[in-house]
Amino acid sequence: MISQEEIKAFLEGNDPEEHIVAIEFDYVTDSIYKIKEVPGKPKEIKKDTFIPFAWVGDLRGLNFYQSSKALQKEAMSKYGILIEKLETGGNDRMEEGLKFMVKSLKGYRSLIQFFRDGGAEPWGENTKDLILILPPTEQYLISREKRLFKGYDEYNDITRFVFDLETTALEPKDGRIFMIGIKTNKGYQKVIECSNEDEERRGLVEFFNIIDELKPSILGGYNSANFDWYWIFERCKALNLDVKRICKTLNPKHTIKESENLLKLANEVERYNQVGMWGYNVIDIIHSVRRAQAINSGIKSAGLKYITQYIDAEAKDRVYIEHNEIGSMYAKKDEYWLNIQNGKYKKAGADPTIDEACSKYPNVYIKTTGDDIVERYLDDDLEETLLVDEEFNQGTFLLASLVPTTYERVSTMGTATLWKMLMLAWSYKYKLAIPKKQSKTDFVGGLSRLLKVGYSTKVLKLD
Repeated sequence: MISQEEIKAFLEGNDPEEHIVAIEFDYVTDSIYKIKEVPGKPKEIKKDTFIPFAWVGDLRGLNFYQSSKALQKEAMSKYGILIEKLETGGNDRMEEGLKFMVKSLKGYRSLIQFFRDGGAEPWGENTKDLILILPPTEQYLISREKRLFKGYDEYNDITRFVFDLETTALEPKDGRIFMIGIKTNKGYQKVIECSNEDEERRGLVEFFNIIDELKPSILGGYNSANFDWYWIFERCKALNLDVKRICKTLNPKHTIKESENLLKLANEVERYNQVGMWGYNVIDIIHSVRRAQAINSGIKSAGLKYITQYIDAEAKDRVYIEHNEIGSMYAKKDEYWLNIQNGKYKKAGADPTIDEACSKYPNVYIKTTGDDIVERYLDDDLEETLLVDEEFNQGTFLLASLVPTTYERVSTMGTATLWKMLMLAWSYKYKLAIPKKQSKTDFVGGLSRLLKVGYSTKVLKLD
């Protein structure tokens, strides 16, 4: 019998090390790094070690090392390979599954090369059910029994950085960035204004410099994968800026990158471009909302304005501007009367009666310019992004403290994968074989009986 205490210790990671906010692996040097945000101290980067491993089934059918024990033994010596038989309990599926643990004392690259030299590509079509190798970051967390965010009680305890762009058009080829807003949950806020292309160029450099200065643990925007990052990459190209040079990560050897990733939405999968910055957790906050929306029919939209109202977090003085008016309103800098209590505004100078009425209530109306109202609108967007992130990613943060994987991956993976990661970690800890995959088969669904036809008001659902 496994006690509740053992299960709790397993989920939370038996290793007591605290304040790890990210894990990175250097494939060139075969090195693992822990990024730590210790309260009151600068960001820490600590190098660590682990023994890479793979779950393996019976490779004899692949003519592994020409079915020569001598050749395999020679390769094992060359690559520091250890092979251990895992527990199966006599179960047929376990016996036919991944019943060997293969480790390399010489590093991750040696582990991979051991299989390749033997004619078994680890991610090949003929080995997909015979070799299972997790990313090094997950191997490290599993084997060393460490977890992210240990020592933090709340998501808000971690430094979170959000940003938003205001642009003159919908597509980068048709316009430019004229404002970059930045806000953190620790009180920092900044608006970078870009009145022309030269200022836009300096603004993009400043944006990355601020990230480097603040070194947040979470870096996100709202719909940033599809819009903001796309604009940043494209405008850097148009302005002859090398984004890989101006972006500073926590490791000078690694710069910003893009890769295709998958977002799991209930029964659907959606592809998107994942931005990677070494040492940072880069997320798109809309993903958490859309994942909630996929299982909650009460959420009718993933739009920032709607979802802020949905969670009852809208500020009373929130400023709203129609998207097609933002650029011109900023550029013209006309004068407006702004109601600082409800965020509504009226054009100044167009109607003397309005000017006179507003001027009588200085505690309610202030005269300002269009660019100031746009800046207020941007700041409201940033504040709402932080609030939505805290509301919808608190659960993601808690899962990341239990599941041995990166925060970025937890924020996009499905429930089945989360459970798979936990079961794999359990398998590793207790040296259990992984059962052979079962083919999908039809099965009889739940018993249903229609006992009454009509409209019911008091309904109890059990599932």
